[in-house]
Amino acid sequence: MNTRQLEYFLAVATELSFTRAAEKLYVSQTAVTKQIRNIEEQLGVKLFERTKKKVVLTPAGRVFQREATNLLEHWKTTEERVKMAFNGAIGSLKIGFSTGSGRTKIGQYMSNFVAHYPSIGVTFKNEPPSELLHMLREGKIDLAFVPLFDEKKYAGVEYYILDIASLVVVMPKNHALSYHEYVTRADMENENLILACSENGALGEEFFIIEPFKKAGLQPNIVARDENVETVLFMVSANIGIAILPEYLAVRSTVGTQRDLAEIPFDPEHGGVRLIAAWNPKNNNPSCRIIIDFLKNQV
Repeated sequence: MNTRQLEYFLAVATELSFTRAAEKLYVSQTAVTKQIRNIEEQLGVKLFERTKKKVVLTPAGRVFQREATNLLEHWKTTEERVKMAFNGAIGSLKIGFSTGSGRTKIGQYMSNFVAHYPSIGVTFKNEPPSELLHMLREGKIDLAFVPLFDEKKYAGVEYYILDIASLVVVMPKNHALSYHEYVTRADMENENLILACSENGALGEEFFIIEPFKKAGLQPNIVARDENVETVLFMVSANIGIAILPEYLAVRSTVGTQRDLAEIPFDPEHGGVRLIAAWNPKNNNPSCRIIIDFLKNQV
């Protein structure tokens, strides 16, 4: 028995006429009669009582009408869900994010995505940006929300820019620079600088911050490097040095902070940090393509 046979039966059961059912289905009456007979033979019961004047459902026919309707609805739902799964609308995503991503536009984009695609399960993992790119290349996550520093360091992944965050200088509140409207590179020439970057600058984050200093003929005094933002802020609190951070990672963005720190806008000419969605082009998860297209449309 197939769905077409169920459709033939339901047409006759609704019209209570083989002629009208055939017209509705755009087939011959003979074809309809043959299919109904095949169903009755398979089930071993009569579904209709036929006379010259009328067609009526038997008790078995009424039960089969209800079940056939349910079967067709279930089949259509199954067909739709299978197609959705094939296209990625039903599935799962593993997404990595660097600290603070949720305080940018990315947080709202993801909220919109989850509301729009409730059938795609999403799990999140928070790691330093360098680790997220490693996981992306290894296929351990489908997508990563990370800052973009030096494009050459992101080989093997593709990305799309979602937001741009301006930079601030974080320092103790009693620091001499805390009274400035904004801080320039020249202002920082004699300051101890803590860099929020991996030890070897794996993503080009050190180059991103330091190279403009060198081009201006300045040589900042780097006293520490750490990719963990909490560690950087702790060292600033301990008066070890000052730090340049994206605004979404700084003091005012940290709700309930007890740190006695200030954040002053960094040289506006620097242009800020680009925040991206990155993915491995070899990823064959259809849900990954859906979220990439969705994020592009959001931007």
